[in-house]
Amino acid sequence: MTTALIALGWALAYLYGFWLLYVLIMGFYRAWLAKRLTRVALVLASPALLIGYLVDLIANWTLATLLFWQWPQRPLELVTERLSRYINTPTA
Repeated sequence: MTTALIALGWALAYLYGFWLLYVLIMGFYRAWLAKRLTRVALVLASPALLIGYLVDLIANWTLATLLFWQWPQRPLELVTERLSRYINTPTA
């Protein structure tokens, strides 16, 4: 019982960190689209972008695989790509 609670706690903490990184990276993306992201800011944002990418890959191979009960189609597929694929795939 305690092992399951610990695993659930880690999963919730991971999802919270994943969400925080998503919000941060989308802020950088909006600034880049608005041409307001300087080169210095881009260099300073690069570690967060890399960590966010890795966290997304790990989430797709672990939590998303368990949630959707399906392996990713490609090794470097992100959770967002998977969700877009599900939305764009017509149901029978």
